[in-house]
Amino acid sequence: MYKLFLASIFAIICCLSMSNQASAAEDYNYSATTKVPTFLYKKHPGSGRIIAVPKGAHVTFHYTASDSWGRVTYNGKKGYILTAYLEIDDKGASAATYAVDQTKLYKYKVMANSMFERIHTPTNSRPADGTKYPYTSYAWYDAAAGAWQLDPIKYHQEPLDQYKLVQNQYELILYPSMNGRFLRSYQLLAFAAIPNARFWDIPKSNAERRAITAKMQLLATKKVKAGTFKNVMKVTYSNRNIIYIAPGAGVIQEYREKIKVRELMSITKNTQLK
Repeated sequence: MYKLFLASIFAIICCLSMSNQASAAEDYNYSATTKVPTFLYKKHPGSGRIIAVPKGAHVTFHYTASDSWGRVTYNGKKGYILTAYLEIDDKGASAATYAVDQTKLYKYKVMANSMFERIHTPTNSRPADGTKYPYTSYAWYDAAAGAWQLDPIKYHQEPLDQYKLVQNQYELILYPSMNGRFLRSYQLLAFAAIPNARFWDIPKSNAERRAITAKMQLLATKKVKAGTFKNVMKVTYSNRNIIYIAPGAGVIQEYREKIKVRELMSITKNTQLK
């Protein structure tokens, strides 16, 4: 019996060792840059300082630990840096994956004020008898305007709202139209879109002046009214606001203060495109 117990323990140790080796083999090895001055730590979360790391330093990002600390290499030394302090470059892979299909028409149900829907007084919007929560909203891309159009009436020539989704190698940013200008509002997704990574952003708008921290979690599937989507990124802002971003479809569901405010109902062809 004792020998059998030892054999079982040995088997468990071997399995754990193989698991660790598998994790090591799955390193991303992405190029990354530090956003702020920080330290390289021996352990996570943040214990045992190895060396100071200045802002703008180039590191190699390997993977994310369970508590949002990234395993990195800096100046030949391996350690941990908080992922929120890193701009991680995956050479555009995430941007291509989570880009929104501009050839489609998206229909949403809006239950309350959304970061996308800037109709703060919905009872004064079209139709003439007023649009009250919940209401239907359509989104379509207008190439001439270079922006997404939003309105309760699809393809309206003078839509109530517009927004832009701006991508670079590090982030996907929402720019809603306010007073005739597109103003930075939210960093919707950090690139690379790495599960369990955390990021922060300081939007340059009157709507949100404080730093926003967010955490990304990759879901195998997510079901909404429009259907079931695969490889959906759940982004949680400050533990209260949540958006779900699906490949090719953008934000399919949104929560503010833990209340569902917007959901994708259907995706059809944008018939305005030639």
